[in-house]
Amino acid sequence: MPSIRVAVDQGGSGFRIARIAGDGTLTTTAHPGFTPGEDSFSTYAVKQLLQDIDPTQKIDKLVLASAAQPASDAEREALKDALFATFNLTELWLCSDAISASQAAIRGDGVVIIMGTGIAALAVGNSRTTVHELSGDGYLIGDEGGAYWIGRLGLNSALREKDGRGGSAALLKRACEFFDTDPDYLADRVHNFPRPVHSIATFAKEVIEIAEAGDEVAISIVDKAVDELMQVALAAKRLCGGNEDFEVVIGGGAFPRGGILHTKVLELAKVTKLYISESSATPLDGVLELLDLPIPGVFAPVIHTYIKSPH
Repeated sequence: MPSIRVAVDQGGSGFRIARIAGDGTLTTTAHPGFTPGEDSFSTYAVKQLLQDIDPTQKIDKLVLASAAQPASDAEREALKDALFATFNLTELWLCSDAISASQAAIRGDGVVIIMGTGIAALAVGNSRTTVHELSGDGYLIGDEGGAYWIGRLGLNSALREKDGRGGSAALLKRACEFFDTDPDYLADRVHNFPRPVHSIATFAKEVIEIAEAGDEVAISIVDKAVDELMQVALAAKRLCGGNEDFEVVIGGGAFPRGGILHTKVLELAKVTKLYISESSATPLDGVLELLDLPIPGVFAPVIHTYIKSPH
């Protein structure tokens, strides 16, 4: 059986697998994203890969770029051990999805900010000789400006309106419609979803639409999200000694082009003298580029590389 190479992009919304055959044929598939609290991440990742890859299939190299996972050195080791134990794998690279996004979108110095369920940011500076990871930190204590963060604030405002504690009638109405429930059962409905973090994150799109319609509370949530994104960009520029050419790329599934969020980012970028660079590249594009690299280069401090030990 000819060998293959494998690229994986894992975020809250999905686990995307790209397989490259020896003749260059590319095959992609997508599976549900990881939800903390169910299987361990290593068990989850192996399960997804086994749906597409025979464990006897020789894999020359696998690059897995993931949002917020593994969450510790111990979990990373567990993932590495599980992948080598399950698959006929020679070389493994593990990294953040911000690294793959940076590889795809930034050619000089700059920062890429990925807005998905959470936030991930990676900056490259000093003529591509240094690298810095920023923001992220997970939905429990960080990820400011991400879809879960926006969705949670939107739901909080909806529930405040229900209680008469201030909030937004428009957000309450939309939340009940979106989650197919009544105001009195909204909180219980959300808490009992199989993947509550993902479900709350999907509500971010509704919050942004309500803001587009002129709701002041929803607009204030969008403004806060934009401010958080710009704070990350400004911090990255300072850390990297960036000049006027320092690129800021904001992407991800939760960052819609052309809408109020995008417009407000461009407006605030002008005020703060940040150069926003548009990119159509996806994180999976970046993982595929990493797959082609012989060595991590500038990303060496933030990519974990492993070679199968000879027996």
